[in-house]
Amino acid sequence: MQNIVFICFFFGPVMPLLFPVGLASLFVLNTMERLMLAYSYQKPLMQDSLIAKSCIRTMRVAPFLYNLNALWAFSNQQVFNNKVAVNDGASIYPLAGHTFYQIFTQLNPATPLIILFFTQTCVLILKGPF
Repeated sequence: MQNIVFICFFFGPVMPLLFPVGLASLFVLNTMERLMLAYSYQKPLMQDSLIAKSCIRTMRVAPFLYNLNALWAFSNQQVFNNKVAVNDGASIYPLAGHTFYQIFTQLNPATPLIILFFTQTCVLILKGPF
């Protein structure tokens, strides 16, 4: 379950189709676990609340990863301004001109996410990620 959530949150900003796919995956996973518990398992699984609590604590990091990837993807000028970096043959990969400072110096779709990023960072530092 955590794998599905983390993959959807990390790659979701650049592939929004992952959110409905992840929701369907979680629905199927939940349905299968309930059916297996009702019809297949001889004894119930021996689990306590510690597993659920640690899962919820770990899930606090997923929105932070979403925000980091969204900041990077939405500040990319090649995507939104249709600027293409030309390869001059000096290196294998052309320099795209996409730097960290563009997030703060240009008005782009990532600008509102800066406030959210700093808020999430403060919350993660104060409460601790785990």
